[in-house]
Amino acid sequence: MESTGSQWWTSGHVQENYMVCQSARMSASASIWYGGNPLNSPTSLIWIELILIFVMTRLIHFCLQPIRQSTVIAHVIAGIIIGPSFLTRDRQNIDKLFPPGAQYLLKTISSFGFMLHLFIYGVKIDISSLWKSIRGKAILIGLSGFFVSFGLGLATFSIVKRVGGLDSSYNTGVIALVVLNSMTFFIVTTSYCHEIKVSNSVVSGLACSSSFIIDAFGYIGTIIVLTIYRVGPPEPAGIRWGQTLLIFIYYGILFFIFRPLILYIIRLTPEGQPMKRSHFVAIFSVVLVVWFWGECLGQRLSIFLFGLSLPDGPPLGSILAQKLEVFTSGLLLPVFCTVSGLATNLHRLKGSTSPWTLELIFVVCRIGKFLGTLLSSLFVSIPLQDAIPLALLMCCQGIMEVIVVSYWMDEMILNNQLFSLSMINIVLFTGFILPLIQSIYDPSRGYRAYNKRNVLGSNETNELQILVCIHEEENVPTIIGMLEASKCSKAGSTSIIALQLVQLIGRAMPIMGPLHQVKRTVANLTCADHIANAFRYFERHGQGYVKVQHYVSVTSYSSMDNDICALAHDKRSSLIIVPFHKQWAIDGTVEASSMPMRELNRRVLNKAPCSVAILIDRGAMGGNLCVLNNASSYHVVMLFIGGADDHEALAIARRMANNPSTSLAVIWLKPEGNRHDDSYENDLDGEVIRDFQLKSKGNEKISLVENLVSDGIGTTKAVLSIKNADLIIVGRYHEPDCPATLGITMWSDYPELGMLGDMLTTTSDFRFSVLVVQQQPQSDGSRHAGREEVDPFFEHNS
Repeated sequence: MESTGSQWWTSGHVQENYMVCQSARMSASASIWYGGNPLNSPTSLIWIELILIFVMTRLIHFCLQPIRQSTVIAHVIAGIIIGPSFLTRDRQNIDKLFPPGAQYLLKTISSFGFMLHLFIYGVKIDISSLWKSIRGKAILIGLSGFFVSFGLGLATFSIVKRVGGLDSSYNTGVIALVVLNSMTFFIVTTSYCHEIKVSNSVVSGLACSSSFIIDAFGYIGTIIVLTIYRVGPPEPAGIRWGQTLLIFIYYGILFFIFRPLILYIIRLTPEGQPMKRSHFVAIFSVVLVVWFWGECLGQRLSIFLFGLSLPDGPPLGSILAQKLEVFTSGLLLPVFCTVSGLATNLHRLKGSTSPWTLELIFVVCRIGKFLGTLLSSLFVSIPLQDAIPLALLMCCQGIMEVIVVSYWMDEMILNNQLFSLSMINIVLFTGFILPLIQSIYDPSRGYRAYNKRNVLGSNETNELQILVCIHEEENVPTIIGMLEASKCSKAGSTSIIALQLVQLIGRAMPIMGPLHQVKRTVANLTCADHIANAFRYFERHGQGYVKVQHYVSVTSYSSMDNDICALAHDKRSSLIIVPFHKQWAIDGTVEASSMPMRELNRRVLNKAPCSVAILIDRGAMGGNLCVLNNASSYHVVMLFIGGADDHEALAIARRMANNPSTSLAVIWLKPEGNRHDDSYENDLDGEVIRDFQLKSKGNEKISLVENLVSDGIGTTKAVLSIKNADLIIVGRYHEPDCPATLGITMWSDYPELGMLGDMLTTTSDFRFSVLVVQQQPQSDGSRHAGREEVDPFFEHNS
């Protein structure tokens, strides 16, 4: 047909159906200077729709962040608000902004994005390690949750149908939704675990394993059902067998031709080097071919299975995450969720069957899912405090459910009422469950309930457990230099747990464990080997008084603190050492800075089960004094003002002084009014100093200097007088009215370092490394009198 005027489509009702006719020539000008209307140009209209969707989804997500809503729920809500339920309730309004032809184009584009999302997520999954992690517990929890939910839902459906409360035209759609409500998709579970920052917890591991079992069971069941029962007219047996054979040939080409081809292309990329653009284009072309033939044969999930067969992590997983994930997850998937929300019409919830009758069936399914998961979890001895959030997490719905109900809507398995009710249920159920999980489940509670360990409370003759965190190879020299300065042969030995932190890129599941175990499942850990070799060298030269254990954590920055604190608790560590988020060059300029690392340090300070020290590398400890260069002497200075953190810092410095190659100078910054007053000997600070003097008596390499100060200026002068120091140790927290820090707080840039640590770090004249120590408060509050367990700084930045 020809379009009338400048409009490129027309519509109307034909025999109670809404019909749309679209012009084959859609080149209306969008330029207002030539009398054009952007809404009548398909290209301009698509851009307007994308802008509207992007702005609306971001705005809704921003508004829902205080109540901890997921991005998928925010996108669906944005679509519902834009759609006929609210803003475009009038048919003319929705036809202007989202005409049927444009909606179809948007859905096609977003479906392409979903295909890429499935492939990328399949690549991120390490199927071998996932199968190894699956135990009888996960199988029992997954299957029991599914069958109890399906059984109760089907029983409720039969009862409602028997009493005449359900129209017979709803049978297929309701049964399909009962099955969907009984499912838990692996992609949804892992994405929500990352979103609520529990991806490396016990609950997350069980939920991911259980949902993977349900996915495998559902996929196999779907293949069997579709093979036995096909929708449409009967076909001759020869044709059906031919179709089945063609599907087997397709999967044979998929796994025995295309997969080796991509593996060959991956091997052409040298380890640690980025993939060439031509190689990426070749892989992307193969993916498009796989997707096209999968669509032709009705094998839509084949693209996910193809990604599942490929190795996770770098180089393929990382380059896909860098080049495609922002485009698919940031733009195309929100478009799909919003378009699905556009099709949701709250005014169509009423139909020949009461929506409350249908809702009863779906609510019973969710209750069955919760009870089946909860009871089976308790049966396999999972604690109740873990079983409840696990059961709630298995009840969440997300992007996969939106995709499925949208597909069923297109295939007319669901009518408008069932589709709209399903979308509302996804929003309501998940919108309520996710914030509830975040409020009742905290992975850190396992180590927060115990008394905090510290260096001060440990016997100097016993073994000291220290957990050191390494992000990059550049962190190693300074850390080893500090540990070398602490090494001694007189007191107890030192046990080092070297935890290498690797950001989760190109993988779906986090990994945590000893280095030799992680290397079996994660390739391309050359950097980890280099770091481990440096610590092995340090251990060999430790004269038997140093033991090193190597661990690796591959997870996102938002969850790294849980791995650090959990490992410190399991290993009964007394001290955690984390590197500062900034690195300086030789000339004193800032060479690198990482805000995610800074946020990580803040969370560790707040949640750690033991004392924490932030090591600021200014080159002194890791330069010519490093053990790897056969260093022989170290000069350490400790600034003592008072308080629990200073007591802990002094204990660390005292342990360092046991090393014959380390000289220690303690500078006590006393208030000026105490010049002739010996009352300090009766308070806690005086007792700590007196005990230090008693233990250090006769050691010529240990000195104590009392420096009288009246304000921060006197403290600054005392610091400037320090010469040839390799490392300065300070406590993090001091009372706000402390005379030695008066005036320093006015220019604090890094509150996580405390007032004194911030001054030492930000002053460009200083070239020594700094160790800022925080002693965690005891659970009974016996230490840190006058100091809150959570500083206001953390409450403001959480």
